[in-house]
Amino acid sequence: MNRRWALVGGIIVAAILAAIVIWLPATGNFGPNDTPDDPQDWTQIFEDNFAGPVVVAPNGQPWFAYSGMPGGNPKGMWDPNNVHIGGGRILLETTRQGSTWVTGGIGNRIPQTFGRWEVRMLMPYAPNVKFVVQLWPSEGWPPEIDFAERRAPNGYSAFMHWGTRADQKPGSKLQTVDLLTGIDMNEWHVVGVMWRPGLVQYTIDGRIWASVTGANVPRQPMWLAIQTEGTQPALDGDPQPPSMQVSSVKIWSWTPKSSSASPSPSS
Repeated sequence: MNRRWALVGGIIVAAILAAIVIWLPATGNFGPNDTPDDPQDWTQIFEDNFAGPVVVAPNGQPWFAYSGMPGGNPKGMWDPNNVHIGGGRILLETTRQGSTWVTGGIGNRIPQTFGRWEVRMLMPYAPNVKFVVQLWPSEGWPPEIDFAERRAPNGYSAFMHWGTRADQKPGSKLQTVDLLTGIDMNEWHVVGVMWRPGLVQYTIDGRIWASVTGANVPRQPMWLAIQTEGTQPALDGDPQPPSMQVSSVKIWSWTPKSSSASPSPSS
């Protein structure tokens, strides 16, 4: 949830939507046709299985690595050297620099307004390093859609931020929070999000587990970011945090062709 460009810490005191969902493991392969939408509304525009070497650089295509301290998180640091791509996966490694956990972050240079994203990933729980899979705005902040952020040993959270930068004051954030429990991220899962006017739906293995509706849903171009972050200082005797692994990324654009595919925002 934290990024180097800007994030404001604080306690959630305004406009919170919280949900706790118990998830039962699904079997089989699920795709766009297994959701309530008409499949003709989605057009796949990108897929990467990381089978070959990929250039990762500040101006690279289609991925770029970022560096520096996450905004609002002095406990973390990103280093492009901790991003490894090839052999069928992204590996975000964690190293130690004094009392700081140094991790990796990578972004995809395909911004779009509305769409669908799926990331097949795993990362065992660590109390001092978390993963974040999110949509980040092409310009300014907020908005932000974190559709998978590790918060607990047996699940993860999703956050949606809205409003203006001036709204994000210490002790007050405009955001929704949803919590998915009963899922083992030691195993491979596909985390995803479907985003349309007035509607954000979070998915796990192709199944919708939570939704956010209303006028606060973002309506500006955003791009995919995948990262890990230190959440606690590195202390003597701490075990080595696990790496985050990603084996595939898929992106769809959204163009409504059916009458049921464009939900009306509610206030």
